[in-house]
This record gives sequence, C-alpha cells and structure tokens, in this order.
Amino acid sequence: MRALPWILLLFCAWTGAAQVDEQPPVIRRVPNNPFPGQTGPNKSSDGKANKKEPDTMAGSGIVRVMDAKKVEVAIDDGRIFHAAIDSKTAFIGPEGKIDPAAVTPGTRVRISVKMNDEGDLTATSLVVEKPTVAALDSSNQKDGAQPDVAPKPEDDTATRKTEDADPDRPVLKRGMPQKVARKDDADDSDSKEETVAALSKPAAAEPAADRAAGKDDSLLGDLAADNQPELLRKAHQVNMEFITHLPNFVCQQFTTRYERENRIAGWQAKDIVSATVVYESRKEHYENIKINNRPASQDMMAMKGTRSTGEFGSFLEGLFARDVNAEFRYLHAESFRQVHTKVFSYTVKRENTDWTISEGGQSIEPAYSGRVWIDSETGRVMRIERQADNIPEAFPLSMVEQTLDYDAVMLGGRKVLLPVESSNLMCIRSSRFCSKNVIQFRDYKEFRGDASITFDK
Repeated sequence: MRALPWILLLFCAWTGAAQVDEQPPVIRRVPNNPFPGQTGPNKSSDGKANKKEPDTMAGSGIVRVMDAKKVEVAIDDGRIFHAAIDSKTAFIGPEGKIDPAAVTPGTRVRISVKMNDEGDLTATSLVVEKPTVAALDSSNQKDGAQPDVAPKPEDDTATRKTEDADPDRPVLKRGMPQKVARKDDADDSDSKEETVAALSKPAAAEPAADRAAGKDDSLLGDLAADNQPELLRKAHQVNMEFITHLPNFVCQQFTTRYERENRIAGWQAKDIVSATVVYESRKEHYENIKINNRPASQDMMAMKGTRSTGEFGSFLEGLFARDVNAEFRYLHAESFRQVHTKVFSYTVKRENTDWTISEGGQSIEPAYSGRVWIDSETGRVMRIERQADNIPEAFPLSMVEQTLDYDAVMLGGRKVLLPVESSNLMCIRSSRFCSKNVIQFRDYKEFRGDASITFDK
C-alpha cells in the first residue's frame, strides 16, 4: 500500500483526528458477538439473532467510579465491570432501596449486569454489602482490587494452563525461556533478580565471594562476567531519557487483523486498517483512518475488533518505571536484527501493573511476564514480549500476548530507534477462536512542535 501524501503547514488547524493522551498500554477488543466461534446468548446455531434475553452475570467488589451514567466496580476475582446506569437500575441498601448518591467510590457492592451482543454492560442492580475481611485486606491493593488468588509461579510457563491443555493454541513468542534445573528449589531467596527500584540506585561494589555464595550460577549464566546489572542500569537511564525526549513525528500505521476459528481453518485475514499517526508532545493522533482502503465511519478507539495503544512510549516506559518495578533475570546473549543483545526475562506483579486488557464492558489489570532484548552496547531496547498471567477464570479471554519490535529508522536526518512492528494475540475462553493483529509502522517523518499537519484527501 502506498503511503498517504502529507504536507506540513505552519499554524494551520486540522480537525477530525482521534487523540489519545499517552497512557498505560491498553489492549481492547470490541466484539460484534462476545462469543465468537460459539452460539452466544443472543445467537442461534445458524448465527441469526433470536429473542432471548441478554446474558446476565454478577460479582462483588469495590466501587471505583460512580456517576449518574456509569459505574465501575473492581470485582473480587480481578475483573473490572464498566457498566452503564439507566432508569431501571436498582440501588439497594440494608433497609431497602437507597438513593444512588449513597453509593460512592470505595463502597462495597454486589453488582448485577446484563450484557448485549457487543459485550457492553448495563447495571440492573447494586446492592451495598458489608466489608469482608478480604475486602479490608484489599485496602493496600491498587485501586481497591483484590490480591491475587493464585500463587505466583516460578516461571512464566506455569500460568499457561489453557495453552498446556491445548498444544495447538497459537503463540506470538519466538520461544519460551528454557527451564533450568535449580540446585535448591525450596530456597530461592538469594536468586539473582534486579528490580527497577534497585536499578535506579548507584551501583554498589559486591565482592565476588559474596556474590557467588548461595547463588544459582546455572540460572545466572554469565551475569557476573558480563556485568548485567550495569547493562540494566544503563538501559533504565537510556530508555527513560529517550521517551522523555522523543521527537514529534508522523508515520503510517497498517494493521492486518486476523481471526482463527480453529486449528484446521488456520488464520484468516479479515481486513487491513490504515491510519496516519501523529505523535506530538507525547500524544497520539490518528488521521485518515481507512478499512481496506475505504474511509472508516468511526475513530480508532471506537472501531470494532481488537486494537491497542501505547506502542510509541508507554509500553517501553512501563518496563522501567519505578512504580511498576519489574523484576529482571538474565537469560542469554542473542543476535537480533544484526545487533548483539542480552535477553532478560521479567515479571510485573499485579499490584504494580500498568497494563489494561478490555473485552466489551469487562477489563482486567493483570500481572504479566515476558522477555526483553537489550542492545549490549547502547542499552536500547530492541524487542519486548509479554503475556498476561493469572487471568481470572470468569474473564472472557483466556490468553493475551503482545510483542513490540524496534529498529533504526531515519528521522530528521539521523537514525532513531523507533517501533517498526507490533503484534497482539487474544484467545476466547472455552473456544478455539483467537484474534491476532499485526501492526507495521512505516514512513516516519519528523516535524517541529510549532507546525500542524494537514492531509490530502
């Protein structure tokens, strides 16, 4: 596909762009049917609509957001309900019906919702509950979310119960880290992990004898010889500085969206979504949005199907942010895009997560794990992989993965490492249906902050 023509005009206004402030990375799917590949609550076996009532569900949790039109409740199992409020929504307290104003953020409720064919939720009732011990213990959790109910696995393959049960499930990864036999599985308190909080501190001298004592050398690889903590500290500094000074640019984004009903049918390309992306002052704007080269009727964020944000800064920023506090472990050296890199695995705890995954009116903010490829010389990140861990069993998605690749591109007469390709994968629970987006970024061009952009129609 040919790049869309563009013109730089000083101080000329341009309109009609969808604008997204830089935010924590988000993957969102807006389904036409929340149960693709299945007979949904409002679909008959031949796929035609029937007159059954919308699907209903309920859960107890803490109110995050509440106003006259919507309510957001963090359910105890880790899901978040984003539900509309209408004239039929009932508000009930210990004595019976109550004023909706009595339900405020922090209130513990049991919420019942109905779901339409697009997965949107409408609250049918909110019943105020007394705080439980678990709810009181959750006060230290992020935004009222409950603590993880599943124990943290020792490696990132242990959480993939669905994938283990179905070896035909697709994956985006280039291969999972190899399992390494540990000398003492019962005691890993001395295992060598680096957190972002530690990386931001000055490096301290560590005697070789102290470093080796009680350590699992087979797991550390050549950590001591190659001074990997120093590389991580450099990567932390270099990448955070890069994000802060990321120049304004315009590029073309092409997203090929695939679906897979089952292994035999394989991946089927559904459409290609193209857009001109303008990154200006840490904000993303989308212009000239087209589906199969025809103008789209909706903006990028309202479009049906799977979409993602955060590729131009917040994905990378979250990896090294102190409040996310990812834990890193060195794996091996590898050549990637003809660059000598060091590969690390990393994990992010749920209470620190910066990643949101949405399916219709439900979302989760999961713990996640993955791997990162870091240029051994410059400290710049070349590739990031991640997967959602401990997804609640009641959440519609059973597996979510994302990758992001960087490469040197010409921008303003110099080479700059920028995103060139990203992929995300989602699989629907209790089915073999999966969707995959492959996103390519091309034709980067820099522009000044005092310029505006218009596009030939």
